[in-house]
Amino acid sequence: MEQLLKQIQKLSQQEQKTLEQMVLKLSEEVGETAQAILSYNKASGSVQAG
Repeated sequence: MEQLLKQIQKLSQQEQKTLEQMVLKLSEEVGETAQAILSYNKASGSVQAG
């Protein structure tokens, strides 16, 4: 477990994106996932064109 935490810390120090950029990207991905789930479940108003 200690090794995993050290690896995570090392990788996070190499990350060039700001915290704000990472949160916005995560929000974008969550939105896309939610849209895909709604579309898959054929929820009203969630059908994508194209």
